[in-house]
Amino acid sequence: MNYDSKRAITEMLESRGLSMQKRFGQNFLISPGARNKILSLLGAEREDFIWEIGPGIGAMTHMLLGNIKGLAVFEIDYGFISYLRDTFGERPEFSIIEGDFLKTWKAAWQEGPKPDRVLGNLPYNCASRIIAAFIEANALPRRMVFTIQKEVAQRMTAGPGEKAYSSFSLLCQFACDIRNCGDIKPGSFYPVPEVVSTIVSLEPHDRFAGVNRKLYFTLIQSLFASRRKTIRNNLRISSLAGIYGKAELLKVFESLGIDPGRRGESLDLSTVAAIARAIAKL
Repeated sequence: MNYDSKRAITEMLESRGLSMQKRFGQNFLISPGARNKILSLLGAEREDFIWEIGPGIGAMTHMLLGNIKGLAVFEIDYGFISYLRDTFGERPEFSIIEGDFLKTWKAAWQEGPKPDRVLGNLPYNCASRIIAAFIEANALPRRMVFTIQKEVAQRMTAGPGEKAYSSFSLLCQFACDIRNCGDIKPGSFYPVPEVVSTIVSLEPHDRFAGVNRKLYFTLIQSLFASRRKTIRNNLRISSLAGIYGKAELLKVFESLGIDPGRRGESLDLSTVAAIARAIAKL
Protein backbone atom coordinates (compact mmCIF):
# COMPACT_ATOMS: atom_id res chain seq x y z
CA MET A 1 0.00 0.00 0.00
CA ASN A 2 1.35 3.43 -0.95
CA TYR A 3 0.39 5.56 2.05
CA ASP A 4 1.71 8.72 0.38
CA SER A 5 -0.60 8.55 -2.65
CA LYS A 6 -4.11 10.01 -2.61
CA ARG A 7 -4.95 7.95 -5.66
CA ALA A 8 -3.79 4.68 -4.11
CA ILE A 9 -5.75 5.40 -0.94
CA THR A 10 -8.88 6.30 -2.89
CA GLU A 11 -8.64 3.15 -5.04
CA MET A 12 -8.18 0.96 -1.96
CA LEU A 13 -11.18 2.52 -0.22
CA GLU A 14 -13.36 2.12 -3.31
CA SER A 15 -12.29 -1.48 -3.83
CA ARG A 16 -13.44 -2.36 -0.32
CA GLY A 17 -16.55 -0.19 -0.34
CA LEU A 18 -15.14 2.07 2.37
CA SER A 19 -15.62 5.79 2.82
CA MET A 20 -14.33 8.48 5.12
CA GLN A 21 -16.54 9.24 8.12
CA LYS A 22 -16.57 12.93 9.01
CA ARG A 23 -18.05 12.17 12.42
CA PHE A 24 -14.89 10.20 13.27
CA GLY A 25 -12.62 13.05 12.19
CA GLN A 26 -10.76 10.86 9.69
CA ASN A 27 -7.83 12.43 7.86
CA PHE A 28 -4.93 10.27 6.69
CA LEU A 29 -1.42 11.66 7.18
CA ILE A 30 0.09 11.25 3.71
CA SER A 31 3.30 13.20 4.34
CA PRO A 32 6.20 10.76 4.86
CA GLY A 33 8.24 13.56 6.41
CA ALA A 34 5.59 14.22 9.04
CA ARG A 35 5.25 10.51 9.82
CA ASN A 36 9.00 10.13 10.22
CA LYS A 37 9.08 13.14 12.52
CA ILE A 38 6.36 11.66 14.72
CA LEU A 39 8.20 8.34 15.00
CA SER A 40 11.44 10.14 15.81
CA LEU A 41 9.71 12.07 18.59
CA LEU A 42 8.08 8.89 19.90
CA GLY A 43 11.52 7.32 20.31
CA ALA A 44 10.19 3.76 20.39
CA GLU A 45 12.65 1.09 21.56
CA ARG A 46 12.85 -2.57 20.65
CA GLU A 47 11.25 -3.81 23.89
CA ASP A 48 8.43 -1.26 23.93
CA PHE A 49 4.74 -2.03 23.85
CA ILE A 50 2.92 0.76 21.98
CA TRP A 51 -0.64 2.00 21.73
CA GLU A 52 -1.79 3.73 18.56
CA ILE A 53 -5.06 5.66 18.66
CA GLY A 54 -6.92 5.91 15.36
CA PRO A 55 -4.60 4.04 12.98
CA GLY A 56 -6.93 4.48 10.00
CA ILE A 57 -5.46 2.36 7.21
CA GLY A 58 -2.20 1.79 9.05
CA ALA A 59 0.42 4.20 7.69
CA MET A 60 2.07 4.55 11.11
CA THR A 61 1.21 0.97 12.04
CA HIS A 62 3.19 -0.24 9.04
CA MET A 63 6.25 1.73 10.14
CA LEU A 64 6.11 0.53 13.75
CA LEU A 65 5.64 -3.19 13.27
CA GLY A 66 8.86 -5.15 13.21
CA ASN A 67 10.66 -2.56 15.33
CA ILE A 68 8.90 -2.97 18.68
CA LYS A 69 7.74 -5.73 21.02
CA GLY A 70 4.04 -5.17 20.50
CA LEU A 71 1.43 -2.80 19.11
CA ALA A 72 -2.22 -2.41 20.08
CA VAL A 73 -4.29 -0.14 17.83
CA PHE A 74 -7.60 1.43 18.83
CA GLU A 75 -10.01 1.85 15.92
CA ILE A 76 -13.69 2.79 15.89
CA ASP A 77 -14.47 2.38 12.16
CA TYR A 78 -15.46 -1.22 11.41
CA GLY A 79 -14.49 -0.89 7.76
CA PHE A 80 -10.96 0.09 8.72
CA ILE A 81 -10.88 -2.60 11.40
CA SER A 82 -11.53 -5.18 8.69
CA TYR A 83 -8.79 -3.71 6.50
CA LEU A 84 -6.29 -3.62 9.37
CA ARG A 85 -7.04 -7.23 10.25
CA ASP A 86 -6.54 -8.33 6.66
CA THR A 87 -3.32 -6.34 6.35
CA PHE A 88 -1.63 -6.87 9.72
CA GLY A 89 -3.66 -9.56 11.47
CA GLU A 90 -1.09 -12.32 11.00
CA ARG A 91 1.63 -10.35 12.77
CA PRO A 92 2.01 -11.83 16.28
CA GLU A 93 2.92 -8.46 17.80
CA PHE A 94 -0.24 -6.78 16.43
CA SER A 95 -3.67 -6.51 18.06
CA ILE A 96 -6.81 -4.42 17.55
CA ILE A 97 -9.10 -2.99 20.21
CA GLU A 98 -12.41 -2.14 18.60
CA GLY A 99 -14.70 0.76 19.43
CA ASP A 100 -14.56 4.24 20.89
CA PHE A 101 -11.19 4.76 22.59
CA LEU A 102 -12.77 6.69 25.47
CA LYS A 103 -14.96 3.67 26.23
CA THR A 104 -12.36 0.92 25.77
CA TRP A 105 -9.00 2.20 26.95
CA LYS A 106 -9.42 1.77 30.72
CA ALA A 107 -10.13 -1.95 30.40
CA ALA A 108 -7.12 -2.31 28.10
CA TRP A 109 -4.95 -0.44 30.61
CA GLN A 110 -6.11 -2.56 33.54
CA GLU A 111 -5.84 -5.88 31.72
CA GLY A 112 -2.41 -4.99 30.32
CA PRO A 113 0.17 -4.94 29.11
CA LYS A 114 0.37 -1.22 29.79
CA PRO A 115 1.89 0.87 27.01
CA ASP A 116 5.37 2.29 27.22
CA ARG A 117 4.43 4.92 24.65
CA VAL A 118 1.27 6.16 22.94
CA LEU A 119 0.78 7.93 19.63
CA GLY A 120 -2.16 9.02 17.56
CA ASN A 121 -3.63 11.44 15.07
CA LEU A 122 -6.45 12.43 17.40
CA PRO A 123 -9.89 13.44 16.10
CA TYR A 124 -10.49 17.15 16.52
CA ASN A 125 -13.77 16.64 18.35
CA CYS A 126 -12.32 14.56 21.20
CA ALA A 127 -8.56 15.18 21.40
CA SER A 128 -8.74 17.13 24.65
CA ARG A 129 -10.97 14.50 26.26
CA ILE A 130 -8.54 11.73 25.32
CA ILE A 131 -5.55 13.58 26.76
CA ALA A 132 -7.48 14.53 29.90
CA ALA A 133 -8.55 10.91 30.39
CA PHE A 134 -4.94 9.75 30.67
CA ILE A 135 -4.01 12.52 33.10
CA GLU A 136 -7.08 12.34 35.32
CA ALA A 137 -6.66 8.57 35.70
CA ASN A 138 -2.91 8.97 36.35
CA ALA A 139 -2.38 6.44 33.57
CA LEU A 140 0.74 7.86 31.98
CA PRO A 141 3.20 6.02 29.74
CA ARG A 142 6.78 7.23 29.37
CA ARG A 143 5.89 9.36 26.36
CA MET A 144 2.87 10.34 24.30
CA VAL A 145 3.06 11.97 20.88
CA PHE A 146 -0.15 13.28 19.38
CA THR A 147 -1.22 15.19 16.29
CA ILE A 148 -3.97 17.54 17.38
CA GLN A 149 -5.72 20.73 16.32
CA LYS A 150 -3.40 23.72 16.73
CA GLU A 151 -5.82 25.48 19.07
CA VAL A 152 -5.79 22.49 21.44
CA ALA A 153 -1.97 22.49 21.44
CA GLN A 154 -2.00 26.19 22.31
CA ARG A 155 -4.29 25.54 25.25
CA MET A 156 -2.00 22.78 26.50
CA THR A 157 1.10 24.96 26.56
CA ALA A 158 -0.38 28.38 27.44
CA GLY A 159 0.73 30.35 30.49
CA PRO A 160 -1.03 32.80 32.85
CA GLY A 161 -2.61 35.78 31.16
CA GLU A 162 -2.57 34.24 27.69
CA LYS A 163 -5.86 33.97 25.84
CA ALA A 164 -5.54 30.18 25.51
CA TYR A 165 -4.78 29.65 29.22
CA SER A 166 -7.46 27.50 30.82
CA SER A 167 -8.16 24.70 33.26
CA PHE A 168 -6.98 22.35 30.50
CA SER A 169 -3.59 24.10 30.51
CA LEU A 170 -3.32 23.55 34.26
CA LEU A 171 -4.48 19.95 33.92
CA CYS A 172 -1.88 19.03 31.30
CA GLN A 173 1.04 20.91 32.84
CA PHE A 174 0.31 19.51 36.31
CA ALA A 175 1.18 16.00 35.10
CA CYS A 176 3.40 16.38 32.04
CA ASP A 177 6.16 18.34 30.42
CA ILE A 178 4.65 19.36 27.09
CA ARG A 179 6.52 20.28 23.93
CA ASN A 180 5.04 21.93 20.90
CA CYS A 181 6.91 20.10 18.14
CA GLY A 182 5.64 22.09 15.19
CA ASP A 183 2.66 22.45 12.89
CA ILE A 184 1.60 20.16 10.06
CA LYS A 185 0.07 21.90 7.07
CA PRO A 186 -3.44 20.82 6.02
CA GLY A 187 -2.06 19.58 2.69
CA SER A 188 -0.14 16.87 4.54
CA PHE A 189 -3.47 15.11 5.13
CA TYR A 190 -6.02 13.44 2.91
CA PRO A 191 -8.75 14.60 2.83
CA VAL A 192 -7.42 18.09 3.55
CA PRO A 193 -8.80 19.30 6.91
CA GLU A 194 -10.04 22.83 7.48
CA VAL A 195 -7.69 23.34 10.44
CA VAL A 196 -3.95 23.40 11.08
CA SER A 197 -2.58 20.49 13.11
CA THR A 198 0.25 20.51 15.64
CA ILE A 199 2.45 17.71 16.95
CA VAL A 200 2.79 17.66 20.74
CA SER A 201 4.95 15.49 22.96
CA LEU A 202 4.02 14.73 26.57
CA GLU A 203 6.34 13.22 29.18
CA PRO A 204 5.13 12.73 32.76
CA HIS A 205 6.87 14.44 35.68
CA ASP A 206 6.41 14.13 39.45
CA ARG A 207 6.95 17.72 40.56
CA PHE A 208 3.55 17.78 42.23
CA ALA A 209 3.47 14.24 43.55
CA GLY A 210 2.33 15.37 47.01
CA VAL A 211 -0.72 17.26 45.76
CA ASN A 212 -4.15 15.67 46.17
CA ARG A 213 -5.01 15.05 42.51
CA LYS A 214 -8.78 14.95 42.87
CA LEU A 215 -8.82 18.17 44.87
CA TYR A 216 -6.49 19.87 42.39
CA PHE A 217 -8.65 18.88 39.41
CA THR A 218 -11.77 20.20 41.17
CA LEU A 219 -9.94 23.42 42.06
CA ILE A 220 -8.87 24.24 38.50
CA GLN A 221 -12.38 23.63 37.21
CA SER A 222 -13.70 25.96 39.89
CA LEU A 223 -11.18 28.71 39.14
CA PHE A 224 -12.17 28.73 35.47
CA ALA A 225 -15.90 28.10 35.87
CA SER A 226 -16.41 31.56 34.40
CA ARG A 227 -13.42 33.41 33.00
CA ARG A 228 -15.00 36.80 33.63
CA LYS A 229 -15.62 36.13 37.30
CA THR A 230 -13.13 36.66 40.10
CA ILE A 231 -11.67 33.84 42.14
CA ARG A 232 -14.01 34.81 44.98
CA ASN A 233 -17.15 34.61 42.85
CA ASN A 234 -16.16 31.36 41.16
CA LEU A 235 -15.40 29.72 44.51
CA ARG A 236 -18.77 30.76 45.93
CA ILE A 237 -20.57 28.50 43.45
CA SER A 238 -18.03 25.65 43.48
CA SER A 239 -18.37 22.23 45.06
CA LEU A 240 -15.31 23.09 47.17
CA ALA A 241 -17.34 25.73 48.98
CA GLY A 242 -19.86 23.08 49.95
CA ILE A 243 -17.10 20.85 51.32
CA TYR A 244 -14.80 23.33 53.08
CA GLY A 245 -16.93 26.45 53.47
CA LYS A 246 -16.63 29.73 51.57
CA ALA A 247 -14.98 31.63 54.40
CA GLU A 248 -12.35 28.96 54.98
CA LEU A 249 -11.48 28.83 51.29
CA LEU A 250 -11.00 32.58 51.14
CA LYS A 251 -8.73 32.40 54.20
CA VAL A 252 -6.49 29.99 52.26
CA PHE A 253 -6.02 32.54 49.51
CA GLU A 254 -5.38 35.33 51.99
CA SER A 255 -2.81 33.20 53.87
CA LEU A 256 -0.92 32.74 50.60
CA GLY A 257 -1.06 36.45 49.80
CA ILE A 258 -3.44 35.96 46.87
CA ASP A 259 -6.15 38.55 46.35
CA PRO A 260 -9.43 36.65 45.73
CA GLY A 261 -10.49 39.62 43.63
CA ARG A 262 -8.11 38.42 40.91
CA ARG A 263 -9.17 36.07 38.16
CA GLY A 264 -8.12 32.44 37.93
CA GLU A 265 -6.31 33.03 34.65
CA SER A 266 -3.73 35.15 36.51
CA LEU A 267 -2.51 32.21 38.65
CA ASP A 268 0.43 30.09 37.53
CA LEU A 269 0.78 26.35 37.95
CA SER A 270 2.95 26.40 41.10
CA THR A 271 0.58 28.83 42.80
CA VAL A 272 -2.48 26.71 42.03
CA ALA A 273 -0.66 23.62 43.34
CA ALA A 274 0.19 25.51 46.53
CA ILE A 275 -3.48 26.48 46.92
CA ALA A 276 -4.50 22.82 46.55
CA ARG A 277 -1.98 21.80 49.22
CA ALA A 278 -3.31 24.43 51.61
CA ILE A 279 -6.96 23.49 51.04
CA ALA A 280 -6.13 19.85 51.72
CA LYS A 281 -5.03 20.84 55.24
CA LEU A 282 -8.41 22.37 56.14
